[in-house]
Amino acid sequence: MIEEKYGKDIKKAAGLDILEVKFQGEGTQQDPNSVKVTVGKELSRRLAVKYSMESKSGETLQRASAEYKFLENLLVTGFQDDKGNFGGELLFRMEFR
Repeated sequence: MIEEKYGKDIKKAAGLDILEVKFQGEGTQQDPNSVKVTVGKELSRRLAVKYSMESKSGETLQRASAEYKFLENLLVTGFQDDKGNFGGELLFRMEFR
Protein backbone atom coordinates (compact mmCIF):
# COMPACT_ATOMS: atom_id res chain seq x y z
CA MET A 1 0.00 0.00 0.00
CA ILE A 2 2.83 2.39 0.87
CA GLU A 3 4.68 1.59 -2.33
CA GLU A 4 1.57 2.12 -4.46
CA LYS A 5 0.59 5.41 -2.84
CA TYR A 6 3.96 7.06 -2.14
CA GLY A 7 6.36 5.06 -4.34
CA LYS A 8 6.71 7.62 -7.11
CA ASP A 9 7.27 10.48 -4.65
CA ILE A 10 9.88 8.52 -2.67
CA LYS A 11 11.72 7.51 -5.85
CA LYS A 12 11.76 11.10 -7.10
CA ALA A 13 12.89 12.60 -3.77
CA ALA A 14 15.62 9.99 -3.19
CA GLY A 15 16.77 9.76 -6.81
CA LEU A 16 15.97 6.03 -7.03
CA ASP A 17 14.81 4.00 -10.00
CA ILE A 18 13.87 0.85 -8.07
CA LEU A 19 11.72 0.66 -4.94
CA GLU A 20 10.08 -2.60 -3.90
CA VAL A 21 8.35 -3.42 -0.61
CA LYS A 22 7.20 -7.01 -0.03
CA PHE A 23 5.35 -8.54 2.90
CA GLN A 24 5.21 -12.32 3.30
CA GLY A 25 3.93 -14.78 5.85
CA GLU A 26 0.81 -15.33 7.90
CA GLY A 27 2.06 -13.77 11.13
CA THR A 28 1.80 -17.02 13.10
CA GLN A 29 4.38 -18.76 15.29
CA GLN A 30 5.15 -21.28 12.52
CA ASP A 31 5.14 -18.68 9.71
CA PRO A 32 6.20 -15.26 11.03
CA ASN A 33 5.84 -12.10 8.99
CA SER A 34 8.67 -11.09 6.72
CA VAL A 35 9.30 -7.61 5.31
CA LYS A 36 11.71 -7.00 2.44
CA VAL A 37 12.64 -3.54 1.11
CA THR A 38 14.73 -3.19 -2.05
CA VAL A 39 16.10 0.09 -3.40
CA GLY A 40 18.23 0.55 -6.47
CA LYS A 41 19.54 2.73 -9.22
CA GLU A 42 19.88 2.05 -12.93
CA LEU A 43 23.33 3.39 -13.76
CA SER A 44 22.92 2.80 -17.48
CA ARG A 45 20.63 0.98 -19.87
CA ARG A 46 22.47 -2.25 -19.07
CA LEU A 47 23.74 -1.87 -15.48
CA ALA A 48 21.75 -1.61 -12.25
CA VAL A 49 22.72 -1.84 -8.56
CA LYS A 50 20.34 -2.90 -5.78
CA TYR A 51 20.39 -3.02 -1.99
CA SER A 52 17.91 -5.21 -0.09
CA MET A 53 17.12 -5.38 3.60
CA GLU A 54 14.86 -8.14 4.93
CA SER A 55 13.50 -8.71 8.41
CA LYS A 56 12.66 -12.37 8.86
CA SER A 57 12.07 -14.29 12.12
CA GLY A 58 13.58 -11.44 14.15
CA GLU A 59 16.76 -11.42 12.05
CA THR A 60 17.83 -8.68 9.65
CA LEU A 61 19.44 -9.75 6.38
CA GLN A 62 21.17 -7.32 4.00
CA ARG A 63 22.21 -7.96 0.40
CA ALA A 64 23.89 -5.85 -2.28
CA SER A 65 23.74 -6.89 -5.92
CA ALA A 66 24.60 -5.68 -9.40
CA GLU A 67 22.78 -6.69 -12.59
CA TYR A 68 24.28 -6.51 -16.07
CA LYS A 69 22.06 -7.04 -19.09
CA PHE A 70 23.98 -8.79 -21.88
CA LEU A 71 21.03 -9.06 -24.20
CA GLU A 72 17.39 -8.06 -23.82
CA ASN A 73 16.52 -11.36 -22.11
CA LEU A 74 19.91 -12.43 -20.68
CA LEU A 75 21.11 -10.99 -17.34
CA VAL A 76 24.11 -11.68 -15.11
CA THR A 77 23.79 -10.86 -11.41
CA GLY A 78 26.47 -10.79 -8.72
CA PHE A 79 25.65 -10.39 -5.03
CA GLN A 80 27.10 -10.28 -1.52
CA ASP A 81 25.20 -10.39 1.78
CA ASP A 82 26.03 -9.19 5.29
CA LYS A 83 27.23 -12.64 6.35
CA GLY A 84 30.02 -12.62 3.76
CA ASN A 85 28.25 -14.97 1.33
CA PHE A 86 28.59 -14.08 -2.33
CA GLY A 87 27.61 -15.56 -5.65
CA GLY A 88 26.15 -14.98 -9.05
CA GLU A 89 23.27 -15.88 -11.29
CA LEU A 90 22.66 -16.15 -14.97
CA LEU A 91 19.02 -15.33 -15.75
CA PHE A 92 17.06 -15.80 -18.94
CA ARG A 93 13.78 -13.85 -18.89
CA MET A 94 10.92 -14.54 -21.21
CA GLU A 95 7.82 -12.32 -21.20
CA PHE A 96 4.51 -13.12 -22.80
CA ARG A 97 2.15 -10.26 -23.55
